[in-house]
Amino acid sequence: MKKYFLLLLLAIVGPPYSAQPSSNTESPSRYELIQGNFNWFEAKVDAERRGGHLATITTQQEWNAIRNQIGPSQLEGRLTWLGATDSRIEGQWEWITGEPWGGFLNWREGEPNSTAGGVESDYIELLQLPNNPWNDTSGQDRLNYYLLERPSPVKPTIPILDLEFVTIGDPGNPADSTGYGKVDYEYLIGKYEVNNTQYAAFLNAKAKTDRHSLYDVRESSHNGILRSGSSGSYAYSVKPGMERKPGGIR
Repeated sequence: MKKYFLLLLLAIVGPPYSAQPSSNTESPSRYELIQGNFNWFEAKVDAERRGGHLATITTQQEWNAIRNQIGPSQLEGRLTWLGATDSRIEGQWEWITGEPWGGFLNWREGEPNSTAGGVESDYIELLQLPNNPWNDTSGQDRLNYYLLERPSPVKPTIPILDLEFVTIGDPGNPADSTGYGKVDYEYLIGKYEVNNTQYAAFLNAKAKTDRHSLYDVRESSHNGILRSGSSGSYAYSVKPGMERKPGGIR
């Protein structure tokens, strides 16, 4: 049952943190100020380990959203890494996500200046000044903060299948004494067990040839999902009266 539910969830909803629009009209992302001691490369790896990336700021609206979420006073007192570099081609700045460059720029006056003390300055930091102007600096500098960006999970609306989801939050929660309970990032799971109607809908969408044996021949006798046709055109239906019964093999 767990395998079937996971397959259904991934097939319909998509994997955790796939980029989707959210109810936040300013930005579809959530931002966190991560404290530590990082050079740019270490910050990049740590952000990806947390299920996100070094923040990219492509519009004034996105910068407004960041300041609203974190707070200007928290940002303006800290040197903070961003996800931008011109290490590939000097002077050609790029966001690490591949988003277009130039829609929003916040350089400090006189920046970028390409070098600092004779060292190439290929990475961007937010300066600890009002409105956090950008400075280009060496990626080997060690800063105490970086700005993490993660897409916000969105509760899907699937009225036909009537699936309800709940959010598993508290990222960073450690495992308990049993070894379970660790939460690396926020994600959605189904609130209830998948029933025959929902699982049959999944099979009709994903198992026309059933290369992965998603349908077990025992299902018709155990849980009421019937299969007709031949490989390439399989069709699945539910026995009358079994629509709301749990799907999958017990």
